[in-house]
Amino acid sequence: MVERLIWPIQPGKARLFADQYICTGGRHLYELIAGHDRFNADLRPNLEDALVTRGQELGTCCHPHDVCTELIAREMGVAVTKPDGGRLGQPLATTPPMAWVGYANDSWKQKIEPVLVSILSRHRM
Repeated sequence: MVERLIWPIQPGKARLFADQYICTGGRHLYELIAGHDRFNADLRPNLEDALVTRGQELGTCCHPHDVCTELIAREMGVAVTKPDGGRLGQPLATTPPMAWVGYANDSWKQKIEPVLVSILSRHRM
């Protein structure tokens, strides 16, 4: 996805920043709302099938209650979706794994979402 969206890299410029939080929901939705980030995604649950085939477990991931501020984000113009582009709709709970994608606005969503969905589909995620 990075290669298709932000290459070529310009010398001395940071084009991508990866930060690993245990709970992505609140922190990363805030970063989108505040205008600090343009795109965030927690796709860990999408990796579960690949991990199981390797004899590994999913481990920690985001849960529906972690993104309880999704409505606030949407009201601020942030586009928050499932990885396939659908609207989040899981019951508010503390245990089921949940993947989500956030875009700073619809313009960024239109640029990034087709690439992300294509890659996830190609890798059966």
